[in-house]
Amino acid sequence: MAANVTPTLADKLNGYENQSGLHALLEAVSARLRTHDLFTAKGIRVLPEYDGDMINQLNAVLNKKLSVLAMVGFEAANADHRSLSAMLKDIRLEVKIFESVMINQGSTGTRVSALSFAEAALASLHQWAPTASASLVNPQALRMAEQNTLRLDREESQPASGMICYATRFVTAQCLVCHCS
Repeated sequence: MAANVTPTLADKLNGYENQSGLHALLEAVSARLRTHDLFTAKGIRVLPEYDGDMINQLNAVLNKKLSVLAMVGFEAANADHRSLSAMLKDIRLEVKIFESVMINQGSTGTRVSALSFAEAALASLHQWAPTASASLVNPQALRMAEQNTLRLDREESQPASGMICYATRFVTAQCLVCHCS
């Protein structure tokens, strides 16, 4: 697949994401949250940021058709610029919890706030290391970011529409070439 081509659904089904260590990291974090008791009990959708249906899901929250949605994505990934290595020493992940407050706190919602889901994500992922795989040969544990570990995301929140977003932030490292630690 060419580097400038967006993956299609067929690519995803054929394991396109499994070829990338960063995609595999997002998938592992998403899978971890999907199995968390609170997320499972309340039927919360957890999607990686590159999911093709992300815009539709966010619109569903914004249009008060979906009460809560969790998105796993990157804040930043920085290589060590002092050498020519491919060691990403500062991979910053974010888990964003979007909530349509009116729907979520009503009779058809989960009645669990976005803040509670964000706290659960923080507790579940801090010091957790993904299982090794072909793409993540030597995965490093996630640790809480030094600043703004859990915050109200004012850029993503749309209070006039009744949607708020909480973000939890993590830092990890991953070598993309030799899989060193």
